[in-house]
Amino acid sequence: MSEPRKGQKGGVAMIPGFSYLRAGSVKEAISGLFRGNAKIHAGGTDLLGCLRDQVFATDMIVSISGITELKGIHETPKGDLRIGALTTITEISENRIIKERYPALAQAAAEVASPN
Repeated sequence: MSEPRKGQKGGVAMIPGFSYLRAGSVKEAISGLFRGNAKIHAGGTDLLGCLRDQVFATDMIVSISGITELKGIHETPKGDLRIGALTTITEISENRIIKERYPALAQAAAEVASPN
């Protein structure tokens, strides 16, 4: 059996300690990102895996998952679409306007491995 890597205890990878800020607005998120070595957290699986595997380190996680203005698909007054940063792949693949105007985008979103 191999020796545990740094950050592992009994062969189980441990995530190093960090501060956590659940931002309630874009302004609060931006402010948090200027504190230390901050990383953005939206869905989490990639970020937490990278921390556990020591791909990179951080001392601050800024969660943007609660910022409602970053969610959803909205048509602009000019007829363009605005897709928020927190819009899920499922929402993109199932959206009526995207299916009609941008079928390749809808199809690609439907075929990714992890739609939610």
